[in-house]
Amino acid sequence: MIDDLLDRLQELLERQLALVRQGRLEAALELGAQTEPYVRQIAEIRATQTGRATDREERVQRLYEDLCLALMAQRTEVSAALDALRQGRRVLDAYSRTGSLRR
Repeated sequence: MIDDLLDRLQELLERQLALVRQGRLEAALELGAQTEPYVRQIAEIRATQTGRATDREERVQRLYEDLCLALMAQRTEVSAALDALRQGRRVLDAYSRTGSLRR
């Protein structure tokens, strides 16, 4: 049972990670919503078990960490792009106030 849940969660995380790396954040977020029930079920099962995490669980954990890193990288890129757009807008606003763009 838990193996099937882990397999499905791993598949979803791999697809989500690929989408983030492609810059398709909306699709990745939609896919992220599909992972929630699997995570909840796995957590409920693991709560009744003792012992260390299995290799499969550790693999899923690493995928999750990779996904978090990829999302942070995308966030940094988006933030830099927004900063550049804001700077460009300030320059255009300055030119429009001074009339430098008029012919």
